Amino acid sequence: MPNMYQPSTIEGPVTFQANGAIGQGIRVKVDSTLDATTGQVTVSIAGAADKSIGTARDAAVDNGQVTVLPISGVSGVYVSAGAVALGSLVKGTAAGKVDDAVGTGEHLGIALNAAAAVDEWVLVMHSPNMTG
Repeated sequence: MPNMYQPSTIEGPVTFQANGAIGQGIRVKVDSTLDATTGQVTVSIAGAADKSIGTARDAAVDNGQVTVLPISGVSGVYVSAGAVALGSLVKGTAAGKVDDAVGTGEHLGIALNAAAAVDEWVLVMHSPNMTG
């Protein structure tokens, strides 16, 4: 029998249905169930320990369409939950944001710029296997 397996990859943005309002640049996760009405895969804001799939390219309203920039490239842009130091290990926090505080959040990588306060952009070089 011939091998019918055809591997595929996702390149570039992917659109999902938003389960709740999602802000621009916020980390999102895939929900465990399909939307009961539309049958679509939904995404919601990732918590500190959730495995995020990417960030929202633009803000989305509840049940609206949200375009997600996958965490598949070398780097990504995230929203800070507070001050982040250049070169620090960046982790996911509650509300889909990131910071460099010691904790148990999802490890994303190294900050390539500093953020002075909450809701600033942080460029992160993806290195999810780092610990600290």
